Amino acid sequence: MNITAVPDARTATRTILLVEDEADVREVCAQVLSDEGYTVHAAADGVSGMAQLDCRPDVIILDLVMPRMDGWEFMRRLRAVAGQEHTPVLLLTGTSSSGAELAGAQAILRKPFVVEALLRQVADLSP
Repeated sequence: MNITAVPDARTATRTILLVEDEADVREVCAQVLSDEGYTVHAAADGVSGMAQLDCRPDVIILDLVMPRMDGWEFMRRLRAVAGQEHTPVLLLTGTSSSGAELAGAQAILRKPFVVEALLRQVADLSP
């Protein structure tokens, strides 16, 4: 899924890779971010997310618990991809903070979350 909207001056040319297996969460996040002017590429699992890294995301929003490839494995592989070593990652998770911190993300947003918190976290991580 690739959703784009008219760019906002604050978010123009910023690309988000959203890797989330829960369809409802993925669709809401993609729509909210798109409405803010971000270009959003969405994937339902880590395998599909890895296949979309050619979109050169400015920020990756990543669930930890997913089928096929979980967030921990995604992070491990992401950091081995040339040009992706320092891409900021925001974890969307319901897991404990100690597990999330071990994943090496720059920010963590607990599920369930408030949309404004998602937008604030993404803005803080965007270059």
